[in-house]
Amino acid sequence: MNRCTKAIDWEYEKEWRFVNEEGDIEDTLPDVEISSLIFGLDMPDNHKEDIRKATSGSAKIRYRQAVKVPKRFELRVEDV
Repeated sequence: MNRCTKAIDWEYEKEWRFVNEEGDIEDTLPDVEISSLIFGLDMPDNHKEDIRKATSGSAKIRYRQAVKVPKRFELRVEDV
């Protein structure tokens, strides 16, 4: 499991990234309150559902989805 953060210029966002290239591995989350989860562009629907189930105890989490902006090299993040 890789844990990554953005460049130092974006540190104010206090973002954590969890990347699992091996699949089906459980890991603990940092001891912080999660305010928003952004699903990656190509994340399979069954993975999104698993994440929603795992985080269902917190009504405060905002679920969002990265989507391509047509005809641009850009992503937009939308509420789902």
